[in-house]
Amino acid sequence: MKKLLIIAILILAAGSLYAEVAGTLEDVMKPRMIAIDGDELYISESSHFAVYSMKTFRKIRQFGGRGEGPGELLELPYFPNKITVLKDKVFVTGQGKAIAFTKAGKHIKDYRTNQFVFQMLPVGENFVTKELRGDREKGQLVSSIVFYNSKMEEQKTLYSQPWVQK
Repeated sequence: MKKLLIIAILILAAGSLYAEVAGTLEDVMKPRMIAIDGDELYISESSHFAVYSMKTFRKIRQFGGRGEGPGELLELPYFPNKITVLKDKVFVTGQGKAIAFTKAGKHIKDYRTNQFVFQMLPVGENFVTKELRGDREKGQLVSSIVFYNSKMEEQKTLYSQPWVQK
């Protein structure tokens, strides 16, 4: 057992001797969420979204912003804004809103949601959300996956389970 432990320590130590920093990301203060698409790294920081080259680690572009206007988001303290990179666009979800951007960062459209939609993804012209809801009858929070039509009218709850914090 001691030999195995010593070998493991030597392997870990050797790995750290040869580790090298590939680069640093400029202007990154508090990254909240990341996504990768090809050679691009998308970073969510509060209500701003930056895109970095995975080859040079330099910032390529930035989009979004803090606020309630078009292309802007607010953030709940313990629930970071979610960023999802799709084939032809970037979808971000925040407090009470989801936003579609082109991959170049141009604002396409805002979608109003309830306050606790944590992720919203397009499915054709419709949407699927991951959200937290209150069940008044049972007096508890419920984690749900919900299907909406293109007008953001709820069509069906696909999953619902009491939300338990651990």
